[in-house]
Amino acid sequence: MNQLISKNGARKAAALAVSLLLAGCSTFFKKPPVYVPPANTSDIAKIRLMGAPMSYALYQTGSDGQETGGWVQEHSGFVNIMSGNTRDLGFPKLKNKDYSDTFFETTILADRLTRIHHSLYGGCSVNIKISPKKNALYEIHYSYADKSGYCVIYAKEIKYDADMGVYYEADAK
Repeated sequence: MNQLISKNGARKAAALAVSLLLAGCSTFFKKPPVYVPPANTSDIAKIRLMGAPMSYALYQTGSDGQETGGWVQEHSGFVNIMSGNTRDLGFPKLKNKDYSDTFFETTILADRLTRIHHSLYGGCSVNIKISPKKNALYEIHYSYADKSGYCVIYAKEIKYDADMGVYYEADAK
């Protein structure tokens, strides 16, 4: 009888612990910070993060040298299995490019060192730093070379050619 009570007690304790974890009551699995776009200001740049939005985080360095930011979409403190939802703010798009996959558009403060982080559960974790120019538009892409987890992230500035009337990609500086 004591063995049965011990097993039932252990099961109840395990069930309670799992319930608390899933309810977000755990101090072990806090929700990671979320990136907050700047308030309406004219001192911004635009950024389009191509691919799974849940895999991106944005961090900007302030004049005090402190880096602030977080994931562009809210993460669970326990598990994140979704790729995230497209957020289309209507930024200009390249004419012959397919935008049917997920992407995330947001604004960032211009002329600040910006670290763009991308990571997925498969082992890829990579960063790129840019200093976005005021009123510029950037597209960020990630790519996987093979199944070893090797990945890259790169930034392209989207510019407008007034003579041709089209947008084109240029290397971000």
